[in-house]
Amino acid sequence: MQQPVIIRVRAGKIVNPKPRKAVQTPKSTFVRQLIFQFNCATERDARLLVKFRKRGQLTSRLESLIEDVYREIVSVIRAFPPTGNRIPKAFNNQIQQLEKVNEHFINNVQSELFCIGSQRKRVGFVLIWLAGDIKHFTKNFNATYSSIAVEFSEHGEILPPAWEHIPNRISDQNRKKIFKEFIKDLKATDGLLNKYPRHKVVQLFMNRAGFDFPDRTYRLYKQQIKNGTFDNFIQ
Repeated sequence: MQQPVIIRVRAGKIVNPKPRKAVQTPKSTFVRQLIFQFNCATERDARLLVKFRKRGQLTSRLESLIEDVYREIVSVIRAFPPTGNRIPKAFNNQIQQLEKVNEHFINNVQSELFCIGSQRKRVGFVLIWLAGDIKHFTKNFNATYSSIAVEFSEHGEILPPAWEHIPNRISDQNRKKIFKEFIKDLKATDGLLNKYPRHKVVQLFMNRAGFDFPDRTYRLYKQQIKNGTFDNFIQ
């Protein structure tokens, strides 16, 4: 049954209803849902692994690997703030660390399971579930973290995303080339230079070369040089 349409009339004229303003659900809400699901899944795995341990079905090597990966899991689950709309960058770094720990866990568990024989297949199934739960969580977190928030017009129409909000976009290679040459020449002039110049100095040079160069970009470039990703075409 359809709901009745309410028509408002003012001074003898029909008043058109105002379009509803779209409400954005912050990314942090989705991350908290992912963490809740991840916590439930790893608790289920932990209950089974505790049973195997009591029965003596885990080797000391497996116990050590399980303890290490669960230590990282608990750290990640507790790290996310219970309130707020932002995803802290430090939390994203922890997710990347969890992916590395899980990769190490998978590689070592496979070699250990090969040695314990077929009588402990159930142990292997649960450990595979655990590694899969971690992969599922990190994959969905990365998709959420790098997603682009939808922007709406005054009439509720979806707008194309702003360029600055698009992750993994093509970097400005011309601006990077000018910046790199400037830093190289500066170091060649002053061999004792062991620190980057102030932002205002670099900004003045880049502006004269025809490029905008905010402080955020300067900090990003320095971090990319430190990480060895400065020359990557996609950032």
